[in-house]
Amino acid sequence: MRRDSGVPETTVAGHTRATVGRKAALLIGARLAVFAVVFVATAVVLSWTAASALWGTVFAALALAVALKPLRLDRLVSVAAPCADPDAARARLAAEDGREGAPLNPLCRSFILAGAGRASTCVVLFHGVSNCPRSFSALAPRLQADGHGVVAWRMPRNGYADQSTDALDRLRAEELVRSVDAAVDCAAGLAEEVIVAGISAGGTLAAWAAQTRPDVARAVLVAPLFGLSRFGPGVNGAVMRLGLVVPPISIWKDPVRKREAEVLPHAYRRQSSRGTAELLRLSRAVRARAGRGPAAAKEIVLVLNAADTAVDNRMALAQAAAWRGHGTAVTTHVFACERGLPHELIDPAEAGAHAHLVYPVLLDAIAGRAAVVP
Repeated sequence: MRRDSGVPETTVAGHTRATVGRKAALLIGARLAVFAVVFVATAVVLSWTAASALWGTVFAALALAVALKPLRLDRLVSVAAPCADPDAARARLAAEDGREGAPLNPLCRSFILAGAGRASTCVVLFHGVSNCPRSFSALAPRLQADGHGVVAWRMPRNGYADQSTDALDRLRAEELVRSVDAAVDCAAGLAEEVIVAGISAGGTLAAWAAQTRPDVARAVLVAPLFGLSRFGPGVNGAVMRLGLVVPPISIWKDPVRKREAEVLPHAYRRQSSRGTAELLRLSRAVRARAGRGPAAAKEIVLVLNAADTAVDNRMALAQAAAWRGHGTAVTTHVFACERGLPHELIDPAEAGAHAHLVYPVLLDAIAGRAAVVP
């Protein structure tokens, strides 16, 4: 494994990024406070004994429902239908972008950067959840200048005009799988060789493509979401199952200002417990398939950030080990913690992002050049 080294860099002065764990703790604390009030009210109406029995039964039933929740990973199946030529690819992209029928943020539409004919390679770019293809506004032209065709793909339920939407509550792993297939199908119509790359939840989508699509030559997973930071596989599994059972909770990125909070013009103001659970379900499907056999892609590159507070790098490395165990070629690059890089490594509008550090690594990884080594 090669680790990045150099002069430490700082992020935005005076700001400390809240970890996923801290945000989760605050959310849980708020819910517990509400429950405490409800419990006391129940005890006043009934009795302390009756209230304890009632709520004990409710939580026992919930725990049983969570434990027995079928994940139905068998429903997550890749179906390839490659586009025949560039015209078909462009038509498919337009149809997919309008599939959900919701008004889209003009900044957030999927886009293609490619010549009229077929290129030798085409890179599919998958953004992170609550972001959109606009995050590739700087990287995509660099890839085109490097000789690749580019498809910057909008993830379902993302990129809506309403930045305070609860659309992520309706996100499902099944539609993510179908969307990944559509993206790879489009790229296949634009070039002889398909490469996929994604960041965070987009890294999970790229991992699914790498595991299931033999027409993917290389996959680059940047800070991929295989689990939430510092939770580990056990807690992440429980979080996933709980998120699939309980009614979805929209989590405001700024719980005080909410709809008035300042966010990037192409990002949402809130996340979703159900959407996150479905993404973890998709990552579980990748893990399950990788445990049974090699990835379909010829090569996978893992680009991690040691300063990441959003995703669990240990679970990503465990996934890489599973692939290697079945003969898949996997290389890894880790940006040193001292760099202080944010989770969002690609979007040039993200506070603390350093394209001059990150982009050369990504360009080399995508092109299969020797700068990223085991």
